[in-house]
Formats: sequence, structure tokens, C-alpha cells
Amino acid sequence: MHEVLVVGAGPAGAATAIHLARHGRNVVLVDRAHFPRRKVCGEGIFPAGVRELDQLGILPGISEQISRLRRVRFTLDDVAVEGSFAGEAIGVDRGVLDTALVAAARDSGVDVREGMTVRSLVFDNRGAPIGVATDDGLLEARGIVAADGLNSRLARDAGLHLPGTRHVRYGISAHVQADIDTEAVDVRFRDGYELYITPVGGGRANVALLGSREMVRSLSGQGMAGFKAAVAGELGGGGGAVCFTDEPMAWGPFPARRGRFHRGRLVLTGDAAGFQDGISGEGISLALVSARECAEAVEQALRTGRTAPFRAYEWQVRAHARNSTLLARLNLFLAAKPRLARAALQGLAQRPETFDRLIGINCGDQRFRDLRPRDLLPVALAMRRLRKASG
Repeated sequence: MHEVLVVGAGPAGAATAIHLARHGRNVVLVDRAHFPRRKVCGEGIFPAGVRELDQLGILPGISEQISRLRRVRFTLDDVAVEGSFAGEAIGVDRGVLDTALVAAARDSGVDVREGMTVRSLVFDNRGAPIGVATDDGLLEARGIVAADGLNSRLARDAGLHLPGTRHVRYGISAHVQADIDTEAVDVRFRDGYELYITPVGGGRANVALLGSREMVRSLSGQGMAGFKAAVAGELGGGGGAVCFTDEPMAWGPFPARRGRFHRGRLVLTGDAAGFQDGISGEGISLALVSARECAEAVEQALRTGRTAPFRAYEWQVRAHARNSTLLARLNLFLAAKPRLARAALQGLAQRPETFDRLIGINCGDQRFRDLRPRDLLPVALAMRRLRKASG
């Protein structure tokens, strides 16, 4: 029997495995993919996530394959507002990032098994998880970390998955070569969807479109023709060429909700522990932060034989996610009300320091109580204007 089994070698799983190996634990990390591999994602990593990568020693090895991000820009029609990151942020292709993390896991002594498909969670006769069934047989461990993503099989098998909401969303993502601002995450609110443009190094950008099931379905037909046309219209509108460097891929549905993060010796981390919406841009950063805390909880649980550390870990992760979740919901609310969103952005454009604070709150570097009364004026004035216009 192994000490720890980690299922899923994305940022959350690989980072958790590295931290546990550094604690001296015997760790097996499995993933059905072979690395490098393509992964659909927004590919922006905000300051908290960059700090985690720095602690893991990953940054030097990928420094020539990233874009260093300084700003976030929100655009609706002809209204735009920009804010700055308080710390270092980067854009990086997940193929580059995940491969570097898996290599670091191997270097840390983790037993990495690529190309291994996990079929199900395995329970003992008392209903407690004891391991997983794979194509190569049973893997048992004293601790099991489910980092198997948004549609986590292990979370479902463990009964930790909650039914989705009525209004689910999906995303489409692809990489392009185009003339873009290489230092900014550009978020464009359009009729029925949002477009995220994140530089990822080498003159390339990740373009991710987020929208309702119906919108994404309408854009993904006929070889993603609608999506490609929307991207070409956005990035090639000034006459510049847009070259897709890979084929668009879809992902979803989200949000993914979890009742709890653990059952017996099994604990969830990363998107497997829940995912609100890609509009926050915080997915990778939260995965990296929660990986360190997950590893600490597993280490304590192995030492004490108790599951109390898993409850403390769940509280920590929910606290980290709270701000970005609230702002994601606000962004979705505004996206559904273009007139209100336009008026709010006009107000924020006149108070860029407020937008800086909102970015800091989303990234976990500031708290909502850091907002001042006048910071709430843009949205309040927008609502007042709408009431007058409709009255």
C-alpha cells in the first residue's frame, strides 16, 4: 500500500504531490494523459499563484515561455477600464506549465505514472474509500487526493458531487498568433458571451469564450466556425491577421459544486473541489494555493490518523475562493445587463484606483473591507441612471 495516491497531474495534483514528497511521503501521481498535453483553460496565473510557483521552483524553467502580465482590461462596446495587478502575474500555455510541474514532481521523488486511466473509486466493506481501480489494476493508499478536474469521477463516486444549477455555462478555447497587448488580460463583454484574451508567450494568446450552453453550441458547430469568426472579428478587426495555432476545444459545464471536500481518507483539491466560473480568472492560482494546503492537511491526517485536518482545509479553500466567487457572480450579473454594465464601467474608468482594488480583491491580495464608500459609487450611480431612464 502506498502512503499517498494523487489522481490527476494538472497544477493542483502535481503541486500537491510535490509538497507531500517534500514532507518525505511516498507519493504516486497518476494521469490518463501523456505530457505535454493540451488542456482547455484561460491560462492566466495571478499573483498568489505565481508566488506558489516560485516556492515550488518552477518559474526559472519556464521564464522564456511566458508572458508577464501587468494589467486587466474590461471592455464593453466603446467603454474600457484598466486596472493593475499588485504583484507579478503571468500567462502560460498549460502544456508548458503542466509538463514543468510533472517534471518537478519526478525530481522530488514522486512516482509519476502517465497514461494510466482511473476507472472508479474503490471502497472497503464499511464504505470507506481505500484506493482506485485502474486499467492496470488496483492502487491502494493511506491517503487519496482527487485532483481529477471539473467533472471529477472520484468526487461523484464518493457522493460529494452536488447537482448543477439550471443555468450552466461552457467555454471554448484556442491559441492564436495575433497583434495583441502582450502585458494585459483583455476581457471583452459581448452579446451573450465574454471573451478572455490572455498572452501566453511567443507572440501567442489564449482566446477563451465563455457563455451559455446555447451560445457555445451555436458557435461550436461546423468545425467551430462561429467561434473562429468571432475571434477573427475581435482580433483582426483592425486589418491584422489572426492565425489559429491549434484547434478550438470546448469545456464545461460549470459551475461544479461540492457538498464536502472529503470522505474518509479521500480529499478533493483543485477544480475537483468545485469551480464557480472561468470569468474570475482565478482557477489556476486557487488550485496552486489549495494544493499546498491540501498537502498540509494530508500530512497531518497521516500523522494523527484523524480527518479533522480535512475539515480545516475545506474551510481555508472556501475562504480563499469567496472573494473571486462573489466578483464572478457580480461580473455575470453585469454581463446579463449590458446597460448597467456600461454605466458601471464608465464610472470605474473615472476611478481606476477602484478597479485596482477590485482586482486585488479577486486575487486575494485585498479584502472587501478595503473598499471605501466612494469605491461603490460607479455601480450605485449606474443603477440610479438606469432607474431614471426607465422611470
